[in-house]
Amino acid sequence: MTRSKHGRERKHGSARSASHSHRTDRRADRRASRRAERSTGHRSERRSERKTERRSERKTERRTERSQPERHHIVADVEPLDVDGVRTVAVGSVAWIVAFVAMLPFIGTLRDHDRLSWLWICIAGFGLGLIGLEYCRRRRNLLTAEPSRRRTEASRFGAAGD
Repeated sequence: MTRSKHGRERKHGSARSASHSHRTDRRADRRASRRAERSTGHRSERRSERKTERRSERKTERRTERSQPERHHIVADVEPLDVDGVRTVAVGSVAWIVAFVAMLPFIGTLRDHDRLSWLWICIAGFGLGLIGLEYCRRRRNLLTAEPSRRRTEASRFGAAGD
């Protein structure tokens, strides 16, 4: 009996062992070819040739990179949008209060499943939205009253590059 690849015992004459015989023949052939390459030194010569080719390619790449820098982004000559945010914050606040009203009929189910905090989250979202709405309204009124405070120059990296 011999052991299979997975450690199971099997008989020599089984059909399964005969199907694996071609693999062992190929492995033996590969080993013999590797030994022959080692003895003649062809493989080591090819490796050294590849290394010198790679080094020369890297040197030429470095030279071209230094002379021609690549641009990774394109900056458009467009003024930023003049958005004051009042409408956006108002829509968000209305969405929170609609979610609160939609969950009110299910207050019993929310209490049973320990999800009553969802109602308080909706109330907190609505309250923070009202604070944000007042902030955006004051900012809008200040910018319309004093246009000199408005920034006209945008960062070259966009809104996030300040």
